[in-house]
Amino acid sequence: MTQIKTPILLYFYRNVQTLFLATAQVAEGNFDVHPIALGNDDIGALTDSFVDMKDKIIGFMEEMKEKARLESELKVAHLVQHSFFPKHAVIKENYSFDGHYMPASECSGDWWGFFEQGSKTTIIVCDATGHGVPAALITAAAHSCISTLKIESENQYVSPKSVLERL
Repeated sequence: MTQIKTPILLYFYRNVQTLFLATAQVAEGNFDVHPIALGNDDIGALTDSFVDMKDKIIGFMEEMKEKARLESELKVAHLVQHSFFPKHAVIKENYSFDGHYMPASECSGDWWGFFEQGSKTTIIVCDATGHGVPAALITAAAHSCISTLKIESENQYVSPKSVLERL
């Protein structure tokens, strides 16, 4: 009988040792381990569960990396969009105006600005439908177009109708 139990104990010891070494490597941050247990005993089932759990952790880590990358890109989009807004109030002899921008999400389709054409000041207010990156991209395109129109119309009046027609 000892001859039959000895191989079973060796398999059991080997399986426990394999699982222990794998958990130690994962604890150190090495997820590139693939423990395999011999037989179909409880240690084999535990090893399979360990491998499944390790693979899920790797998946969650990849999702977190992707989420961090997207959050970083949204922060950049927010900074770019924020740069479109006037930095200071406009104060003239007969009027003054200022604004405050606070999006409901990281970025949005809202924008306001102004440009001066001689003695006239044109105030622009834009609100693209929706919110988030798609709306912010539409607003960025509108900002770019209006900046181009501002340069083209330097020192000459451009009516709101002609601005919209050209946009």
